[in-house]
Amino acid sequence: MKRASLLLFLFLFPFLVQSQEKSAGSFIPIAAVDQPPVHKNCKTSEINCTIDAITGEILQKVHWNKTTPDDRKEPLLMNLKLIIDDEGKVAWATAVGASEEIRKECVEILRGLPQFTPGEHEGKAANVILDVPLKLNFGSMSISQVDSILPYEDLDSFAHYPECKNGSSRECTANKITTMVNRSFDLSDLNQGYHKTTLRFIINDTGKIGNVIAEGSNEDINKRGIKAVESLPDLIPAMKDGTGRNTTYLLPIVVSIP
Repeated sequence: MKRASLLLFLFLFPFLVQSQEKSAGSFIPIAAVDQPPVHKNCKTSEINCTIDAITGEILQKVHWNKTTPDDRKEPLLMNLKLIIDDEGKVAWATAVGASEEIRKECVEILRGLPQFTPGEHEGKAANVILDVPLKLNFGSMSISQVDSILPYEDLDSFAHYPECKNGSSRECTANKITTMVNRSFDLSDLNQGYHKTTLRFIINDTGKIGNVIAEGSNEDINKRGIKAVESLPDLIPAMKDGTGRNTTYLLPIVVSIP
């Protein structure tokens, strides 16, 4: 970990030196700002919402089927670091952990994030340094499967279960997936407390579910979530121009054990 931290600092140092020549002392760690940057999808300024939104973008868009066997030695630990400038734009980003191909994808996604509401410090917009740690567990992964994934807005119809009508198929299917995962999630022998995981999976062009990934700090919860999702029945696939298409699905799960 010390070596990884040193490498991360070395990656960041040239950028900081170059930028601080223009504006000395202008980079503020997220823990020190008065108001954190806010992702456009967040209705609250709490930093956890922004971190969850960034994590969701990474989980949805990275081609995780291209991970190497070494990447999938569980858990895969990654750290994303980015600077959100005083205009709310991602000015710099890097990723540590995983293969070079996956790191490059992560950086590209971070640089393409939508503009944030900028963070504030001492009454002024600030350049904020943000760390996003990831802890990933993998289900059964197909290396060759799912290279082409269409975003929701490009689809003619969403993946859905047969009993869900077309007019409300997306909401109906989301409710059905949540209900089935809740029923099959193994709660036995869990420690007391609040546990969270985010599951990302593919619904492929034939409606089968695969390439399940769980991101969360509790590896046991991650694995239980993967098992629950992998038990889901097939769906009718998403369609575009009369052809089944691959799509991703993101499912946050919160478990509270009294």
